[in-house]
Amino acid sequence: MAGLSTTAKIMKFVIVACNTLSFFSGLAIVILGILDFVHFETMFVSETLNLPKNIAIGAIVHGLVIIVAAFLGVFGALRANSNVLNAYAVFVLLIGCSTLCFLIYGFVQRNSHCETAIVYAIEAELGTIGGCLIGITLLSFFASGMGFLLARNIKAYEKV
Repeated sequence: MAGLSTTAKIMKFVIVACNTLSFFSGLAIVILGILDFVHFETMFVSETLNLPKNIAIGAIVHGLVIIVAAFLGVFGALRANSNVLNAYAVFVLLIGCSTLCFLIYGFVQRNSHCETAIVYAIEAELGTIGGCLIGITLLSFFASGMGFLLARNIKAYEKV
């Protein structure tokens, strides 16, 4: 009984590599979100400027979701489990949608009545965190496409 094809083995390697990068990027976003939350928690105590705290909490949640998705991708690829790979791919699509919603919320909810320095700081923070999230999401979309293909190859292999 032969193993997976060479193409499937390459896809498996690519999925593991992409998800390892996603895992460490998600971990970095969680750490930056925690540092950002602590910084803005001590800097702004008033309730009128709660957007930076919301951005930090959103970054922490997104980082944790990215870590879970990366774990699913690595586990599904290493164990050659097509069901886990399909769940991983759907999960990554949900991450992409939530990232888009998170960024739209941040840009819509920014307070334009604050001093201009605070508005510029919030916009820079949204740009940095948003750019990181979009980059990780694009990497994860690529890996999820590979996950769908690998799951199809695994199912074809199981039928043999």
